[in-house]
Amino acid sequence: MNSLSPRVSQKKINKKKKKVMVLIDLPFEAPEDHDYRDFEKDPDWKSELAVMKQLKKMGYDAHLFGLHDNINDLISMLQTQSYDFVFNLCESYKDDREYEGNIASLLEVMEIPFTGANARALNLCKDKALTKKILKFHGLDVPEFQEFPLNKKIKIQKNFPYPGVVKPVGYEGSEGIHGASLVKNEKEALKRIEYVQSKYKVDVLMEEYIHGREVYISLIGNKKVQAFHPQELFFDNMPEDMPRLASFKAKWDPKYRKKWDIDNGPVFDMDPALEKSIMDYGKKVYKIFGLNGYARFDLRVTDNGKIYFLEANPNPSIAPGDDFEQAAKESGVSYRDLLSQVIRLSKKTGNA
Repeated sequence: MNSLSPRVSQKKINKKKKKVMVLIDLPFEAPEDHDYRDFEKDPDWKSELAVMKQLKKMGYDAHLFGLHDNINDLISMLQTQSYDFVFNLCESYKDDREYEGNIASLLEVMEIPFTGANARALNLCKDKALTKKILKFHGLDVPEFQEFPLNKKIKIQKNFPYPGVVKPVGYEGSEGIHGASLVKNEKEALKRIEYVQSKYKVDVLMEEYIHGREVYISLIGNKKVQAFHPQELFFDNMPEDMPRLASFKAKWDPKYRKKWDIDNGPVFDMDPALEKSIMDYGKKVYKIFGLNGYARFDLRVTDNGKIYFLEANPNPSIAPGDDFEQAAKESGVSYRDLLSQVIRLSKKTGNA
């Protein structure tokens, strides 16, 4: 006979650790045993390992799963391992980011709770041209832009307001954006568009370069949305005649950032009314796109306080030190509480 009363037995059951899969993407074939200890000192895994470490501190039974092309293995694990939810950090399949939304779709059709944006929002925000068209329809300011589909004749509009920035339509993290991406005339634009299409085999966007401050607004929520304190990309030592361009080097190259004293941090010396306008602007865009979970928007703010939308980043990196985590901290939210909110907002575990 069981000596424990039903009440005590239920208490023991309630204390059972929740099991979570931390789903990440791999640029190589996953280990058969899914043992990732060899990668724990790799700086490229900073975000994933930070999430794992914090989840374990919070009492979760957290397990990494690396996805490359092993989709059947993933499905089998999801069907047999009884995960309470998936912490979704997966941005690609077969090293192709075009499939990011498809992975979320898989979790949706399997009715498995997961963190972050749903499939529809991920697919929408990946198209930089489409997001600008939608916001323009809603009367919000976006840079003038033109898109150039792959394998179609390139015809640049005659009245384009140069300088322009040429970039891949669907890439993230400033991939494909370099110093040569800033073009001053049609000849330079044509050369750069052809180069980006040839190198990356993607559609290309050229948008008007907006002179102003590079500002990031981070948001979290589903029906109710909270905007964190705005962050900024500072170019403190950049010569006046050089553009403040958030290129790949400006974001990720330590030597380049040190040379030009490029840094990220809370907006500085900004009118509080403008800060509030940026936060309200972010909430409006978040709702227009039907976003959920958490996201970051890249904006340009001119000297006269005009706000221009550049691009949306659902499921941005949330490792300590990243823009999103820093914005949350600046707004009084600890890393533990930040992940708790992300989990609470995950599909089926919360809809606040």
